[in-house]
Amino acid sequence: MAAAAKLMRLALNRVQKLNTIQPPDRAADETAKFLSKFPTKCMEHEEPVKRFCADHDVLICDVCALSNHKACQMVMGFTEASKGIRSSREVTVLENGLKKMIEDYDKMFKEQSEILTNLAEQEREFVKAVKQFRGEINAILDRLENSVLAKKDNYTTQRRDTVKDHKQSCKTAMTLLENYSKELDRCYLANDNEALFVSMKKTRAVMDKYETQRKNIAKAPKKVSLSFVANNSIAKFFLSLRDFGDMKADTSVVTSVPSGNGATTERRTSKGSLSSAGAPPLSDRKFSLVSLQQFDRRMSSSSNSLQTSERINLLSSDDVKSEAFKTNLSLPKIESSVQMLNNDNLPKTRRPTHVGDVSVFLESDTEMPFITGITFMADDHVVLADDANKNVKLFTHAFFPVAMVALTSPPRDVAPIKLQQVVVTIPTEKALQFIDLGKELLLRNKITLDFECFGVTCFNQELYVTSGFSSEREIRIMSLSGEVRKRIRPGIVDLRYPLYIAVDPKYKTIFVSDYNHGVVGVDTNSGELKFKCKDTDVHGYYKGITIGNKGNIYVCTWNLHGVSRVHLDGRGLETVIPMPGKEGRKPHSVAFSKKSERLVISLCGGKRACLSVYRYQ
Repeated sequence: MAAAAKLMRLALNRVQKLNTIQPPDRAADETAKFLSKFPTKCMEHEEPVKRFCADHDVLICDVCALSNHKACQMVMGFTEASKGIRSSREVTVLENGLKKMIEDYDKMFKEQSEILTNLAEQEREFVKAVKQFRGEINAILDRLENSVLAKKDNYTTQRRDTVKDHKQSCKTAMTLLENYSKELDRCYLANDNEALFVSMKKTRAVMDKYETQRKNIAKAPKKVSLSFVANNSIAKFFLSLRDFGDMKADTSVVTSVPSGNGATTERRTSKGSLSSAGAPPLSDRKFSLVSLQQFDRRMSSSSNSLQTSERINLLSSDDVKSEAFKTNLSLPKIESSVQMLNNDNLPKTRRPTHVGDVSVFLESDTEMPFITGITFMADDHVVLADDANKNVKLFTHAFFPVAMVALTSPPRDVAPIKLQQVVVTIPTEKALQFIDLGKELLLRNKITLDFECFGVTCFNQELYVTSGFSSEREIRIMSLSGEVRKRIRPGIVDLRYPLYIAVDPKYKTIFVSDYNHGVVGVDTNSGELKFKCKDTDVHGYYKGITIGNKGNIYVCTWNLHGVSRVHLDGRGLETVIPMPGKEGRKPHSVAFSKKSERLVISLCGGKRACLSVYRYQ
């Protein structure tokens, strides 16, 4: 009885140990699920394994013995099956194979780390080659650069995620196999043949499972050389171009790029390597700068006659074939802030005039205010979400304080729902808080969500909520009661950290400021991607977004000199409110009043207790 109780405790300990193994990567999920039940329980009948079938070399339960293995001749208990196991070579062979597999996974783990370093180097060389070719030609070629960089971003993002999954799989495999190695040694040294037999079979099953995973990782390409293939017939065939160039991912690279410690190693690639991908000098080309300037003047003189369909023809063929162009508005997927042409015939952007800065610090505030959300009401009153003081503030149109209400957690964004009601996002509580406005601010119902909400806006009595920095990466359309109507998930390449949001009723488009990917436009009906715009020359971050005068889209850009206008015709971003970062001026959130044509911006840094007010004269 004591021996049976001891065996039962050991079995329970193994079950608990197996159930706590939860690899965080996708590649090891199936293995973890398999190990949570095997071999303590039968995978088919969920019953404890009590016997061993020598005919099939498998541990079985009582149900298996009476059904699947009824005709087997060599079904026995663990005591009989473990006779002579200590004197056999199987333990030594199994232990040597286990150590060899651990070494293989350790080697692949280091190899995956080198791949990530190589991929970063290849990205830098790729961008360098693109910039070198682009710098030798006229500014008329700026727009053609976007599609090839989009290919590069899509490829490197997917490959980086794959390599990180492989790296995490190797780490998980090393940890788990090391535990099984220690368990095998413990059982061998202990005076318990049954436990040793079970541990051997368990280890063999785990090794077989990870051997399949190891082969899959080993088949993946090791080193890839990204090369930029320049198009040298720009002047002659400009109107027929669909791309700035091409990208080749060469999997035939046999040696690594220079190591991280500064030591250089020889690198052999195929004929499409980066070393030969740069553009030839202008003297070797068959066209001259004079021809490009003549072509530039011809394009400038005829720009007013181009219709929407003709502008679309200048885009890539993939964009023309996409479903986004079937809507009423055809928005080009532009990912550059460089202006199209310095053409006097193009409409000039109307820039707002700085009125002044107003303080939003109240006597009841215990911290310096940090305004993360702004909105104008129909009567031109201003509602602010103060993250630092965990409250929502109401000001008049002249920025005199009216009322304040405290919250239990910091709010993030605010949007009007009715004439005298707003909704506030509370990310830490995963909730939407409704607030009635008046001489006093009254907390109404609160809707609890299943994701960490960030930005919010209301359109056609529906709430549009973003997931912010959480892992959901989605835009959710909900009713005012919290019922989910639609979930929009374009993918990590197009939508990574959706923050602030605005809906344009004219174009039926949802505009979202993605922290990394710039401004993303999504169709309100189909949820398909229609528009992308970011600065590819300067690595910046994108915050508040609003629809300003005449339907213009404005976004707060960090490291990009302030507030920028988003051109929907393919010209990219244009700075309308410069903020070079002096005096702690960095734009965070923005709101526009149609009634008074004022643009209000909240700031970060040393000026975060102030709002900067601009007016269109």
